[in-house]
Amino acid sequence: MSGYALIDADKGKPQPSAENPQDHIRFIQLECHESENLYLSDEVLTIMGTDWAIARAKIIAEAGNYGNKAEKLLGTGDWNRKTEDIKSIVNELNTILDP
Repeated sequence: MSGYALIDADKGKPQPSAENPQDHIRFIQLECHESENLYLSDEVLTIMGTDWAIARAKIIAEAGNYGNKAEKLLGTGDWNRKTEDIKSIVNELNTILDP
């Protein structure tokens, strides 16, 4: 085994075939929408010294600083952290949660 490839939940996990034997790369299917969602997991938030309640409050409090992305950030209270598509705002989340 040489490595692993994380496959987003919204993508299909490739199956081994003659053209793609997967001898050196193992594919792991995430349970979340995309790898960016891992940033909001309890495990990662704990490493950053926070939790979802505090993180959500910070995101909402600072949303107004992000122009046309403010509306998406303000919706944090309604998100399912596993399934929400956050790819377009992951950089803003990083700035807010881990400056």
